[in-house]
Amino acid sequence: MMKPPNVPNAWALTALTVCAVSTLVSVACSSDNSQSTLTDIVVDANADGVTQEGGSSPNRTGGVLIIDSNNCGIFEPAIDLASDNLLPNLRLGSETHAGLTRIGDAPEFAAEPELAAGFESRSGGTEWEFTLRPNLKFSDGSPLTSADVKWSWERALRKSTSPSRAHIILGNITGASRVADGTSNELAGIRLIDDQRLVVELTAPAADFPTMLADPIASVLKRDNVRLWDDLWSNHETDPSTMLAPSTGLPAALPIGAGPFQLVAYETPARISQGFSGDETCALQRNEHYWHPDLPYLDGIIANARPDFLAPGSDSTDRQLAAVAGGGLDFAVLDANADPSSAPEGTALQVAPLSTWSRFLVFNPSVPPFDDPAVRRALIQAVDTIRSANRFESEPTFGLIPPELLPGSAQVKLLQHDPTAATQSWQASGFASANAHPAIERQLDVPRFGDPTLESVLDAWTDVLGIDVDDIATQSDEESQRAAIKDIRYTYALPHPIGILREAILTFGSDDASHEFAQIRAMLDAAAAEPDVIKRTASLEAIQQQLIDEAYVLPLLLLKTGRVLAVQPWVRDLQYPIFAGSAFRAVWFDETAPTRTVPTR
Repeated sequence: MMKPPNVPNAWALTALTVCAVSTLVSVACSSDNSQSTLTDIVVDANADGVTQEGGSSPNRTGGVLIIDSNNCGIFEPAIDLASDNLLPNLRLGSETHAGLTRIGDAPEFAAEPELAAGFESRSGGTEWEFTLRPNLKFSDGSPLTSADVKWSWERALRKSTSPSRAHIILGNITGASRVADGTSNELAGIRLIDDQRLVVELTAPAADFPTMLADPIASVLKRDNVRLWDDLWSNHETDPSTMLAPSTGLPAALPIGAGPFQLVAYETPARISQGFSGDETCALQRNEHYWHPDLPYLDGIIANARPDFLAPGSDSTDRQLAAVAGGGLDFAVLDANADPSSAPEGTALQVAPLSTWSRFLVFNPSVPPFDDPAVRRALIQAVDTIRSANRFESEPTFGLIPPELLPGSAQVKLLQHDPTAATQSWQASGFASANAHPAIERQLDVPRFGDPTLESVLDAWTDVLGIDVDDIATQSDEESQRAAIKDIRYTYALPHPIGILREAILTFGSDDASHEFAQIRAMLDAAAAEPDVIKRTASLEAIQQQLIDEAYVLPLLLLKTGRVLAVQPWVRDLQYPIFAGSAFRAVWFDETAPTRTVPTR
């Protein structure tokens, strides 16, 4: 394995999609992007409405960035998985669209104004007023107003466009549930003061509601453009030709957003009906109407979608390195086992974070035998697979949440691996007889798919406790919903440690699914409303420890992964954002960069 260059501590803090995937029992995607690190605040841009990021400089030149990706994406945040910020996808949806806020840099990770010039919290965090930057425009030059914000959020909540994830991001707005279930078309909790100002009323205090709005699902869309896309997407499964204009064979309308770039061309547009999978190329051009007059520096981006990009066992790395050596690619994403000396001469090695995600099993304390704490402790103490896997290191897992997002996580005390104690707990529970085994087996009635981590857990339960889990079959969806052990994989899209705690207690449904989880839900709601950062952090640390002390969760992994990029010498300030957001808006070229042009339709 290659030895990485020196890596700053922040690289491992990546936050990508929020998706809970149950290998044991079910699959459910979510993103409870709840409260994090902001207090009640007022944020204002400086007098000219421009932040100091980047800044104009005669040495910061434009140019066309050429990249490889595994697909071009759909560039529509309420339809595609726009918060899927994995490096292979290069977050192109975050280049073409923008919301009211964005996530700032480490270590604060505070919400910063993006399309908003500022925001103010009132009434203890139940009301927020946002002021848009003056003269905002979409990439086609049409005006962007507060009414577009309201309409975009309403659309995101409707069932036709990913309501479950949108409801977690925007569901705290008064009237969101009525929009989500189709009983209302308008968010009652949004009051438009004028074209630049809106007031948002929440059903419960949220100390960092602006952080939630940095999720791509809250991007501001152009309604006429998106309505056309809605019609196209509603028909394309039965008639893919409806996605294309008859005269050109190109998409009938390119997506229009307010991000730093705009989409201007596809090379193989017929693939739009298959989600752009395959060898296609998409081109982005500098959005001349972007709110920041100095950004982006680049003239454009050309993304070549390769189906083998980062695929295990492929020759993707060699192909990329050859393209970099020939000047046809601006950086290569090296395979995990690649030799850094293979990078072309003159390129710089740079670590890029891919993801930080937690994996843990959750036991439903309202379902026998997991209503018995002794059973839960036995299952946890029997397992010796609690590890933290890192591309460059491995260490014991310290909890559910990265300590960079919740400092007290480093001091969390876990239930330690102890086969003797596990056996004693199992015997004391009364479920050690052979007749009790099927009760456990039924909770695990799913295929394992060769998952080594899960295999280790099940083997430990067999070896230490005598539970036979060899013969397991696939459950129906309905049976899966009733399962009492679920495997959660949670990836961070926003800096919100409360999200993973809420994910744990909502695994089996609403907060009244069990008395124990209802109590923790109340504690989480109180923490979410707490404007004092220190007090809120302490509350979240205590909740995490309680989940572990009561044996409600079995931490499996806190996985941190990354790749090494071989970057052309003319590419400057290529810094992937740790959380959702544009990766390329502040990238610039020096005078040695080759001359390129952006293809257009």
